[in-house]
Amino acid sequence: MAKLKIYSDIVDEECKAFMAWGGLEGISFLDIDRFIGSIPEDDGEINLTINCRGGMTDEALAMYDALRATGKTISAEVIGECSSSATLLLLAARKDLRRAHPNASILIHNPYICGFVEGDAKRIGNIAESLEDVRTKFLDIYVERTGADREVLSAMMDEDKPMNVAKAMELGFISEEILPISAQNKQPKINAKMSIKEKIFMALAKVFGMTLETADGKQLELEKESGEPVVGDAVVSEDGEYLMPDGTTIVVEESKITEIRPAEEVVDDPAERGEELDDKLEVDEQLSEKDAEIDRLKAQLAEKDAEIDRLRKELDDAKSNAKSDTDKRILNMVAVGGGEEWLKSVKSQGKVDKRDTKSTAMDKMQAKGSEERISLVEYRKRKAERKAQAKK
Repeated sequence: MAKLKIYSDIVDEECKAFMAWGGLEGISFLDIDRFIGSIPEDDGEINLTINCRGGMTDEALAMYDALRATGKTISAEVIGECSSSATLLLLAARKDLRRAHPNASILIHNPYICGFVEGDAKRIGNIAESLEDVRTKFLDIYVERTGADREVLSAMMDEDKPMNVAKAMELGFISEEILPISAQNKQPKINAKMSIKEKIFMALAKVFGMTLETADGKQLELEKESGEPVVGDAVVSEDGEYLMPDGTTIVVEESKITEIRPAEEVVDDPAERGEELDDKLEVDEQLSEKDAEIDRLKAQLAEKDAEIDRLRKELDDAKSNAKSDTDKRILNMVAVGGGEEWLKSVKSQGKVDKRDTKSTAMDKMQAKGSEERISLVEYRKRKAERKAQAKK
């Protein structure tokens, strides 16, 4: 839930900059727009806390439209004051999600201009028409968002008088009063397992608040005309503990309520307890199946990882054994020349002397198809013999 506290006057950016020179703060439409832009897309709730006396109407109308346009669930609570233009921010929240603290006040009134106004009759008339137009816009929003009668709201705007929490609830500006936490925790509530008679009695007791009947048929008399019993209420009945039909226990000491203990949740029906156990067992079984499925998927994932590692090793080996382009070219030349047997036939050892490339004894021997292979020493010996014979 995105939370925004509105504790300053509603102003435009120019006025806000001017106020900053004096150490004052204001809130503008740009602040609201930035706040909305900072909310994550998956966050569907906005909560506004308002203690504001109002401000510029144009800025307030823009804020109201921007908040409503988010499509998010908006809630608001008033602590202190919500007056003038600030009421639009309150009404931007959903009707059943508007709350106010006990001492809060809400004020609606007609728009007006502050400061010196200068101009001729036509200009003054235009200003009056503009003010009336703004009043109509505000009144339309009040009627739409509260459901109250238009004439009643219009009269209240003319009256310019703050309303308390009770009046604000009556007119639909808020739906709930925020009670102190201590009172919330200790208020007795109607139990779903109470009989129709007990529920009716508790409802009447809440309305009239004069005498409460306990679970054992006794009566607990309070020294107040209405409302629910809370710690600190004066009591006419004797001191002691009073068990109420809704299961709460009211403790009275020295003619005052000193404690209200809430009812304990008890499952009286064994069948209900059995159903709860069955539901729990079913959930545990489903969780066990899910755990087994997770283990199976983990095992498959481990197998895949091992397969990936094996393939990577094979790829690395293939890369290390791969032949270069030069290697491939030499192998192709050997294959064309006659393969391994040809390579053996041309293999020699040592260094060969420079010779005539026209026609040698070796060439002639190869031309005749001789498959005889001679060493370099034998070749030199035969060459020397031929030279000796030629000299003779």
